[in-house]
Amino acid sequence: MATTKYSHAFLVGSFNRPLGPQEISNAGWKAEIIHADGNDRYRNDRGYNGLCTLFYKAHIDAMLESDSELQINRPDFLKDVHHYYYDVPKEQQIVNFNNIKEDIDYQLRICKLHIFTFPLDISLFSIEIDDTGQELEAITMGHFVLARWAWGWDRNFMPLKEQLSQTLEPLRKLLPSQDLKNLISGGNKLKIFQTFKLDIDEPDDKMLYEIASCSSIGCIDDKTDRNSPATTYWKSIVDNNSVSTFRNWKALALVDTFTMMGNENSFDEDDCNFLYFPLIYIRCVFEKNFCFSRNTLYREDRADRKLSDQIGLMEQYYFYDNISHNFQPNLLYQAMAKGLGIKEEREELSKQIKEKAKKDKEDKKEREEKRFDNILAGVSIFAVISVIWDFCSIVKDASGVDSNTSVPTYARIFIAVGFVLIVFLWYIIYRKKDGQ
Repeated sequence: MATTKYSHAFLVGSFNRPLGPQEISNAGWKAEIIHADGNDRYRNDRGYNGLCTLFYKAHIDAMLESDSELQINRPDFLKDVHHYYYDVPKEQQIVNFNNIKEDIDYQLRICKLHIFTFPLDISLFSIEIDDTGQELEAITMGHFVLARWAWGWDRNFMPLKEQLSQTLEPLRKLLPSQDLKNLISGGNKLKIFQTFKLDIDEPDDKMLYEIASCSSIGCIDDKTDRNSPATTYWKSIVDNNSVSTFRNWKALALVDTFTMMGNENSFDEDDCNFLYFPLIYIRCVFEKNFCFSRNTLYREDRADRKLSDQIGLMEQYYFYDNISHNFQPNLLYQAMAKGLGIKEEREELSKQIKEKAKKDKEDKKEREEKRFDNILAGVSIFAVISVIWDFCSIVKDASGVDSNTSVPTYARIFIAVGFVLIVFLWYIIYRKKDGQ
């Protein structure tokens, strides 16, 4: 059974409520503030100044916090962009899955916990794990189980869940109900950003699909496996959702996972962990979460009246494809966005906004027409009364009736006719308004 030379993953979810900087810091989390020339965990070219030579400054400012003078005047909309991490104690890092599948054991190390806060009250969390040296079959099953936190667990894994609950205690403390069952918002699974280095010459499409879909290794060729995918299906997925710039690695972007696989001399591990994940994949998940949450609110008739303004700000600071001076980050972003279906979500949201704007315009037009009709009705009534009054005055003067005497019968008739005319005019006006 194949084992990995290197395997690392980030399990990502939308936190169940918005989080504030002070609240997170008080809970023992550390703020990741990028210095101009880099932090201890970063190479010097990964400092703010170095990152701005790889990515557009606007993209960097929208994704991380820096103490560099170049970021002092960051737009107000981006003031809520922060990254926090929590160092898991060594005694809680190692997690064992005994007999996870067909007498296969699986062991992983939980490296860190992460929280990413964004504008519009959206917060994401991530569990960073390393399972280098494990069998691929165990890894795919392990990731499958870990990603489905909200689904409930098989009783065989309850001891494991208790162990993970201790490790995830820093996240639990930030939940309103302090219950890890409510950890995930906007879905029932965690998304996975995973990277693998194997003892291979070139990536194999079948294995890449099996890893990315958390399937059993070899299921494509195993015709006895009921979960073996149709050939046309898995090939179309690989053809339409894969990205590769060099022959020694290939990546597959799906709705739930982004998987990069290569040989030992392929991609740079630091590039994946400190560039591609926090600066590209997290951005895609944030965009997806925004679109998904707003679409849901719209369908439930709970959309914010400022939704169009929010979309305008997202268009300005996030909804664009070119994020880097180099070609590869742009290709990765486009692949991840395609896998997550962000374009479709944005189009659906844009359609809803147009429909709402059309409805608002129609409502405004209806209100204006009603106001005009009321004015017209008032003017018409005044005109009828004025004409009747003038006509009555003329008749009175011509007949020589004294103004102090009672109103003659014919004057009462004129008044009655006037009243009928007023009612008739009112009916005509509102009959026209109703389109009859």
